[in-house]
Amino acid sequence: MKFFEIISLTVIVIAVSLSLSGCHEDIVVSIKKVAISRCTEKHPIRKETVRSIMNNEHVPDDHEVKCWLSCIMKVLGMLKDGKINWEHSKNITKYGFSEENKAKVDKITEICQAEVSQGENDECQLAYSAAVCKMNNWKELGLPKGNWE
Repeated sequence: MKFFEIISLTVIVIAVSLSLSGCHEDIVVSIKKVAISRCTEKHPIRKETVRSIMNNEHVPDDHEVKCWLSCIMKVLGMLKDGKINWEHSKNITKYGFSEENKAKVDKITEICQAEVSQGENDECQLAYSAAVCKMNNWKELGLPKGNWE
C-alpha cells in the first residue's frame, strides 16, 4: 500500500512540474482535484471547508485542516522537507489570472515569504500559517474569491 501511495504522489508531482512548464490551466485544476481527493482521504474535512479554503474565504484553526493543507502543499510540490517552495507556490497560484492579478499574487508571495517562519518544525502549522497569510493578503489586495465547486 505504501509503495502505491509513493508512486501515485510521484506521478502527481511530475504532472505538476510538467503543467508549470507551459501546459494548460485544466491540468493544474485536475491535479489540484486529485490532491484534494487524496488528502481528504488521509485527513477527512468537510466539503464546505474545502470549498471555503479553495475559494480563499476562510481557513479554520483546526488540527485536521492544518494537516490537510500540509498534505495538499506536499502533493503539489509546494512543501518539501519542512520548507515552503515559495516560487513554485506562486506559479501554481497564478493560473488563470490577468497580468494585474498575477502581480498581486507576486506581492502576496513576497509578503508571506517574509512573514511565515521557515523555522516552524510542525509542517501542519507551517502550511496553515502560509494559507492564513495568503488568504488575509488575498482579501487585502482585492483578489477575487474563487469559484471552486
